[in-house]
Amino acid sequence: ATSDDDSGGRGYLFANGTYFLPQGFIATGQLEFVSDPGYLFQYDYSSKDRLTNELAIDRVREKDLFRASITEFRTLRDQEIPIRDTLPDRFIETSYQRDFDGLQFGGQTALRFDTAALNRPSSADILGRDVSRIGFGADWSRRDQFRSGFVLETEAALRIDAYNVGQDSTFERNSLRAAPRAATELRWPHSRTTETGTSEVLEPILRLDFANVTGSDVPLEDSRIIEFDEANLFAPSRFPGIDGIEEGSRAAIGFNWHRIQQNGWAANLAVGRVASLDGTLQFSDTGGTDADQSEWLLAGRLAFGDRLWLSSRSLFDDNVAFTLSETRVDWESETTSLSSSYLFAQPEPAEGRGDKLSEWAFGGSLELNENWTASADWRYDFSEGRAARAGLGLDFETDCIRIDLSVTRRYATSTSVTPTTDFGFRVSLLGVG
Repeated sequence: ATSDDDSGGRGYLFANGTYFLPQGFIATGQLEFVSDPGYLFQYDYSSKDRLTNELAIDRVREKDLFRASITEFRTLRDQEIPIRDTLPDRFIETSYQRDFDGLQFGGQTALRFDTAALNRPSSADILGRDVSRIGFGADWSRRDQFRSGFVLETEAALRIDAYNVGQDSTFERNSLRAAPRAATELRWPHSRTTETGTSEVLEPILRLDFANVTGSDVPLEDSRIIEFDEANLFAPSRFPGIDGIEEGSRAAIGFNWHRIQQNGWAANLAVGRVASLDGTLQFSDTGGTDADQSEWLLAGRLAFGDRLWLSSRSLFDDNVAFTLSETRVDWESETTSLSSSYLFAQPEPAEGRGDKLSEWAFGGSLELNENWTASADWRYDFSEGRAARAGLGLDFETDCIRIDLSVTRRYATSTSVTPTTDFGFRVSLLGVG
């Protein structure tokens, strides 16, 4: 709670709770409240620009997974506050998944049942769209390994969803959608171990996916941002939710490489791309929504023991023109830690990003002696041609007390607060908490 010259009484409250119920169920709650949009940023309590209040019940067991939740969203973004009645404010969902092993036809089978409801406060047509969904899914997969070393995985799945769409004349009020799919994936792993103990694995991969969607069009309420990376390069779909489905025939090709050196360093590398065999990809990376193939993905990680880590992920086209790249370096010793990252991204209108992003961040700390530690952080926005944040800190700590001195310069992008320089002094009694 704060009383200041800007707005008088101000404050915020963040709370989290967990309660263990019978039969393995766990109830969790999250509460986030703030008096005004600029409060968290001005006093550096949090960088959150959307607040989430949620109550959920979960249970995770060996063969099944259950979740039920109700969530409320509140935006603090300056450009969204005038239109907040057209943004989702409540989301309710339930889901249950059950795995079955050793059925008569072999492989592994999973059945899923879920419901969801999304509400917008506005009653305007299209802008105030409300959506509810009930769905059923069945997935089957089987893996076979041959004496030649080839690993063949076969998949088949069916998804059926019923939608109710209110306050949007561009969609039918009630609609039914069915989406069967099939896939086959062929891997050919090669491994070796040298006399010095170095182990190495090279794995070429080819995957073919076939999907067909029948029924009416449905609104895409899941995230529109596609994180195309090595985690979903060979996934059935790049869409992060249920509403979006990749349709048609697709092929994904690439390879993974892993190497672990006995002297303590290790390296991982993944290369590949996805191509449509009968049309467009439908998901959007920086190649656009109308492309018939994705950008090339190149991702790698290099680690030297527990001291130095380097990770990088990039997307580039056939002319080796990079459209997205992010690199991070971390180094740590007994008394020093340093980290630096760089992000570059071309504009992508499909994800609501109309400007190029280019930013470099740096941070580190140095233990001066047993009690004193100095720190610094800096972030520079190349697109804006100015620093976004700069800070210095000095900490003193014993077994009983900790004293923090800091100075921070922050450059605001929201009209709710102005750029500020903060001088901080904090005393913490470690024995009290």
